[in-house]
Amino acid sequence: MKNMNKKQSEISKQSREKTNYKVLSNVLIILILSVPLTSFLSMTWSNYNIWKITILSFLATVQSLLIALILWEIIAKKSFAEELLLLSSISSNINKSGIEYVYVNFLEIDWREVLERANELTVVMTYGKTWRDSNRDALEKFHNEGGRIKIYLPDFHYDEISDELDRRFSYEKGKTKSLIHDTCEAFCDLNADIFYYKGTFQNSYYLVDDISYMSFFNHHKEKKTVPAIKAVKGGTIYSYVSDEIAAISKNSVKRQGDVG
Repeated sequence: MKNMNKKQSEISKQSREKTNYKVLSNVLIILILSVPLTSFLSMTWSNYNIWKITILSFLATVQSLLIALILWEIIAKKSFAEELLLLSSISSNINKSGIEYVYVNFLEIDWREVLERANELTVVMTYGKTWRDSNRDALEKFHNEGGRIKIYLPDFHYDEISDELDRRFSYEKGKTKSLIHDTCEAFCDLNADIFYYKGTFQNSYYLVDDISYMSFFNHHKEKKTVPAIKAVKGGTIYSYVSDEIAAISKNSVKRQGDVG
């Protein structure tokens, strides 16, 4: 079957090439014949002939169109086809990825709207103070309406983890531990399921039912905006986020009792 399709494709390609050669040949013949005809009419007809200007203008227009057609067939058509193939390939890749939107700034996401009709929110973050404070009302509303929250945080009980994060964010020793502790307390108030991961994260993930959000860390000492990708279930990005969360979950322990 594959060989048959390949053969048909080759035949179709050869047929198109033959058609292109025929078109170019006919165009060149007409163009070549039109040049002496123009010269002949220009020399033999008197300037007082009422048809001279009209016919010569017509022939000049035809010649311009023929030259443009030749240039299109030889140069532009191939480039145009290549551009279409490239755009088609990009479009296909985007469709497979499931990407629905790319935010220039993660803070542009309207979490109140995102959580409006959601049932479950799963978050993987280092501490997310800005996100948590900015969306406190939306998170409380989500919780009060029966939404379930699950959050994964670096296990700040291990000094090597909190020390590594302090170095990454250029914080004084112990600051990251304090920030993660505050996040735990905040989500305890929302009856969230809190899990400690023995390690650090390279990205932040947010899974809201059938939609995923992935944001990135920056390596600047000062605060910088970071982009975020929104993707829907069924695409490769959603699958990637879901798989990452599953892997993180396997290496995490659920918080028991009071935050410590």
